[in-house]
Amino acid sequence: NPAQYELAAPTMTTDRVCRACAVCSAGTFANGTCTSSSSPACVPLRNCTAQEYEIVAPTSYSDRVCLALQACNLTMFESRPPTATSDRNCSRVTSCAAGSFVAARPTGSTDRMCQACVAGISYQALANQDSCHQSQPCTAASYQTTTATLTSDYVCTALRLCLATEYQSVPPTLTSDRVCATVSSCNYQTGSLYISQPATATSNLACSPVTTCPNTTYFVQAATATSNTVCQRYRECQSEELSPPTATSDRICTAVSSTSSSSLSDILPTIVGVIVGVAVLVVIAVALIWRRKQRAATKSTMPVDNTSITMSTNPAFNSAARNTANWLHYFPGQPGQQAYEQSGPGGWHP
Repeated sequence: NPAQYELAAPTMTTDRVCRACAVCSAGTFANGTCTSSSSPACVPLRNCTAQEYEIVAPTSYSDRVCLALQACNLTMFESRPPTATSDRNCSRVTSCAAGSFVAARPTGSTDRMCQACVAGISYQALANQDSCHQSQPCTAASYQTTTATLTSDYVCTALRLCLATEYQSVPPTLTSDRVCATVSSCNYQTGSLYISQPATATSNLACSPVTTCPNTTYFVQAATATSNTVCQRYRECQSEELSPPTATSDRICTAVSSTSSSSLSDILPTIVGVIVGVAVLVVIAVALIWRRKQRAATKSTMPVDNTSITMSTNPAFNSAARNTANWLHYFPGQPGQQAYEQSGPGGWHP
């Protein structure tokens, strides 16, 4: 029987003795196979330690095989923990490159965390640093030759200072230097130009031609390096000229009398007063004439009592006068008597 082995061999007087092969219990394994003459021994299974894991499982006839767990070094972290049947996984710790800083340090089971700097605000030139440096913008006395990056600060250069003989022709910018130019010269020594506008820190001087006094003026003051010739117009005499003008002096006039020197502005109020007075008199005269004509017109329209008309007893009022055209006669002293006008020979009409 394959499940038995021979415990005692047969003799001339005894049969062989057989015994069943050993069956190992749980937690043990047979250290061999059952033969015709022997049975294997049962051996306790090996247990892997905490620093080991099982790489080969046990069988009825073999022990389990254990292997030591790997240890993560300082440049690595445990990215996956071990199990009873698997080793731990070690991964290389991330390196925070230049331009970033370490936001969280690595542990045995966690990686290093990195965070980038902000360009123009912060920078870091080295790897695995705890923080970024603050960027330093250029001051008002400098200009930017290189802009800031994640790994470098601004590079600034001092602005050029214009000399006393120069002015700023191009102002500086954030990224460029100022440009200086030499102040011009008016060459006053030639006598043809003078400085009409002086140079400033940001502008050149201006030159203008020196003026020559015209014929209607005389010379008062010579031009300088910074001023023009001063000329004065000749005066006009209101009376006689005592001395004629020259190139460097005005004409001399006699004194004007008080009568002849009265200007129009002095007599103008008198003239205006006379004109106003005459105008008032004219208006009054016109009003009186108009009033008389109105009265005459009123009398000519009054009714006539023909019975009250009597002829004058004046001998001058004769028949020859009656025949004269346009004769006007008036009968005074009696109420209702009016003037009559002869319109021609042969009749009188009121």
